[in-house]
Amino acid sequence: MELMPFESHSIEFPDGTRTMPGEPLLRDSALCRASLRSLATFCPIEDPANPPRVIDLGCREGGFALEFAKAGYEVLGLEARESNVARCRLVQDAHDLPNLSFVVDDARFVGSYGRFDAAFCCGLLYHLDRPVEHVMALGAITDRLLILNTHYADFPPSPYFALSEMTEHEGVLGKWYVDLPPGVSLEEMEASRGASWGNEHSFWVERRHLLETIRRAGFDMVLEQHDFLDDIPQEAPSWWDEQQRSQFLGVRTAAVVAAV
Repeated sequence: MELMPFESHSIEFPDGTRTMPGEPLLRDSALCRASLRSLATFCPIEDPANPPRVIDLGCREGGFALEFAKAGYEVLGLEARESNVARCRLVQDAHDLPNLSFVVDDARFVGSYGRFDAAFCCGLLYHLDRPVEHVMALGAITDRLLILNTHYADFPPSPYFALSEMTEHEGVLGKWYVDLPPGVSLEEMEASRGASWGNEHSFWVERRHLLETIRRAGFDMVLEQHDFLDDIPQEAPSWWDEQQRSQFLGVRTAAVVAAV
């Protein structure tokens, strides 16, 4: 099978073709396994004929959406870049899963696609200029579980990212990050497949304010999921202190209990 180049998700097609030959498969990653465990715990599939509905926001090349669909969920992948969605649709066509679909749209318009049992937001929030507004929007359409994997701002400066000083925006503390060069064209934005969409500056919410934002969005249980790392003692210090990134879960406990 002839494939356009993939840069993010290493996926194996049914004929054995891989999107990123020589790279570890996304399905085997600790992040994918951890996210599937969270879905199984808080959004179990009770009726395979009527599975929970999951949205993958900023789904890039479709790898996580694929694995969720293979697990039996009804999955919608939302992605702003046409070039990424072209890759998603190659994945979709090759696997022939009727419970998997993709749409080209800005994640800010997530409210246009109905309600979901779970929202998977990995690598997106820190590309937005109004992240609090986005978490609130997810709270408005998500009935059981939010899986949020993101960078956050901390008071010690990050050695890897050129962030502003701590400041206030949307009523929370955080730091600004220059995501795209000034005056970037639509074509250049499309080509920057891992950057923001529609905003040159992004706002990283300070960790404590991020946790409280998830709670204010309607998720009464807020957890941090460390098993998205392969080796917690070895990897966690780097992620927390250098990457300033983790995986957070927002759970609506009443909805989860009612569904069991």
